[in-house]
Amino acid sequence: MLRFFTVALILTILLGLVSIALAQEEESVIEESVVAESVEVKEGSTVNGGDVKTAAIQYFIWVAVICASAMAVAAVGAAMAQARAAKQALESVARQPEASGPIQIQMVLALIFIETLAIYTLVVALILLFINPFTESVVKMTGM
Repeated sequence: MLRFFTVALILTILLGLVSIALAQEEESVIEESVVAESVEVKEGSTVNGGDVKTAAIQYFIWVAVICASAMAVAAVGAAMAQARAAKQALESVARQPEASGPIQIQMVLALIFIETLAIYTLVVALILLFINPFTESVVKMTGM
């Protein structure tokens, strides 16, 4: 079980580093698209002593890192729950082979409900990444 958490943590860190690297590479593309869709940035404007564009880009980087972390935790949680459900079902079938039909149906239903956790987390992560409802607030707050 500790192995799963270690792998999830490593994947989250790697995904965060990759998203930061990609954001730095494509900083100019992001800046141009954000500026084109919003109010023009006044030259020399700052937020908390930093550049406005840098603050907005850092916000989007943090959103990506948080989404990656949420997906990692949800995937690990769903995998552990599915493994436990399958283990219990197999033990039940081993004890009472004649009850394998109803046990299998209940196990499949439980696996479906467990998997919805990961699917819901994926949907929320995609919404935050692509249709972020807080983007307008951040853009207005930073003056972009």
